[in-house]
Amino acid sequence: MQFFNFFSFFLFASFLLLLMKWKISNSQIRKRLPPGSWKLPLLGSMFHLLGRLSHRVLRDLAKKYGPVMHLQLGEVSLLIVSSPEIAKQVLKTHDLAFASRPKLLAADIIAYNRSGIIFTPYGDNWR
Repeated sequence: MQFFNFFSFFLFASFLLLLMKWKISNSQIRKRLPPGSWKLPLLGSMFHLLGRLSHRVLRDLAKKYGPVMHLQLGEVSLLIVSSPEIAKQVLKTHDLAFASRPKLLAADIIAYNRSGIIFTPYGDNWR
């Protein structure tokens, strides 16, 4: 009986610790993100794109949240820039961040450790 009480207390304490860690990490991330639409837990903002043309949905969201907004499509976090002036400014100042490609395990397997032109990260080999 004592083992069961200790085990249940341990599970409860672990659950509270994980919940607090998740709450702290989510609140820190949200502070740095631009405004965006509401999100569902697993789908993110994909619910907004259902049923209508995506470019019209993005236009309506840009009217509501401004030219720079944040959308979450599943696990992928997106920064949407819909103004040409802001896009030019972002791509000029942060061009190296957008020039590189994400590191994917599938790309390592298929493209011989990302040695092809498509999956190569930005650097001497890519240039």
